[in-house]
Amino acid sequence: MRVHVGMIGVDAGLCWIGDPCYIHHDKNPKEWGKDWGEFCANLHKKESRPGPTLAQFNYDKGHAGLGVCVSTGLGDRAYDVHAEVNGKRIVSATVTFMKNEERLGEMYGGRVPASLLVAYLHYDLIGEKVSTPSIGDWDGGECEITQLFPEELDTNIVMRVKRISDGEEIGILHDERVTLLEPEPS
Repeated sequence: MRVHVGMIGVDAGLCWIGDPCYIHHDKNPKEWGKDWGEFCANLHKKESRPGPTLAQFNYDKGHAGLGVCVSTGLGDRAYDVHAEVNGKRIVSATVTFMKNEERLGEMYGGRVPASLLVAYLHYDLIGEKVSTPSIGDWDGGECEITQLFPEELDTNIVMRVKRISDGEEIGILHDERVTLLEPEPS
């Protein structure tokens, strides 16, 4: 059974998942740091790739399990927390950072940087329709996403799209804004 537990407030764009007994100590774990600034510095050292924060924190003896830190879907705000309950046991707890594509667009007035769309919805984007703006000789319009990260040598291109009206294709750069269109009813 899925139960709404409550909400968490986020003011750092981050969510910590771990045992709260390690937070209030006279001596914090090394990876946690002595204060917020040191925690952020340690977190920054762990971020070795672009994209959302996904960091494992280890106990002082070096093994995993102290906790994990992840960035939140839309930064600072309140997020719903649900638990999957089986009898008297908690099977899982889930923080929902983004409910759907519309939540992503809320923050950007509907037009979202292509890289942000790919970062959060990549697994569902092939075949989806987006509206693209006019870019250079490209007239823009309604397009279908045909490929993600198509150019091995140019990592600035995050998706390829094909315009519905004439089949012309173009690569969309990471900072170009697109609008994810609602699927047509079947």
